[in-house]
Amino acid sequence: MSIEPLFDGIEIGIVTTRPDVLADFYGGFLGLEAKGELEFSGGKQLRFGFGPNTIKLVIYDEPPASGPVPGGGPAQAGIRYLSLGAANLRQVADEAKAAGVEVMVPPTDFPAFPGFGFCFLVDPDGNAVELFGPI
Repeated sequence: MSIEPLFDGIEIGIVTTRPDVLADFYGGFLGLEAKGELEFSGGKQLRFGFGPNTIKLVIYDEPPASGPVPGGGPAQAGIRYLSLGAANLRQVADEAKAAGVEVMVPPTDFPAFPGFGFCFLVDPDGNAVELFGPI
């Protein structure tokens, strides 16, 4: 069996109890396109576009029992970060640092891909966000 894509893109849900703060980070600081709000039984989501992809900030009526585990991949197994391709990786990392956003890993070269690199930012809930692209 293989999945037949309904559309080009993927949707990623980030559960939060602080939607306004996360919306400021993803929509304001990172500049992702606000795609509106969607209500569902038991909660709602704020939707942000990145190319053909959607990042959903999910807010449940009944908040989750435990919060996020900060630290990205090394902190815990499972889906631990999202990756966004950025043509201006260094600029975003510099602006993040200047704005007080935690830069977990500064811009770093991919040895196998000269001129290409990555960095990790931390959103206000402690989730890791990888940016990759020309360095």
